[in-house]
Amino acid sequence: MPGRFAPGESPADNVDILLHNRPLEVAIGRNQVQTSCTMPKRALVEHRPWLLASLASALAFYFLRDNPLGGTYLILLKGGACFFLAVYAWQRHTSSDARLIALYLLLSAIGDMALELWFEVGGAIFFAAHLAAISLFLRNRRPRSS
Repeated sequence: MPGRFAPGESPADNVDILLHNRPLEVAIGRNQVQTSCTMPKRALVEHRPWLLASLASALAFYFLRDNPLGGTYLILLKGGACFFLAVYAWQRHTSSDARLIALYLLLSAIGDMALELWFEVGGAIFFAAHLAAISLFLRNRRPRSS
């Protein structure tokens, strides 16, 4: 996929994650779409481990949260789901918007884990995460608000 999109174009993927041989629509410029290419099989395989790790971490936390053992591993599982999504976002695209999303996810993961240890620090980190998200939203404003 191209590294940059025309202003106002959405960099959304049109990817079938189960059947890699379907034609893709790739934005190549303003209102131009190329549909004759197919997605290489290795493209999602390179990034899927981070998504799988995120899902595994979230499910493990959900099923183990009431475990009487508790402890540090639950704190790591709690923040791990969001952390692995941050890694995925960081590796998926090199744009500054993708980096802001990764920063938001990373700060959210750290804040979520910090809440378990020190509430005020966790809240401050969550506030920083929301500032990162707000800056992303302000950078990508709609031409007209609804």
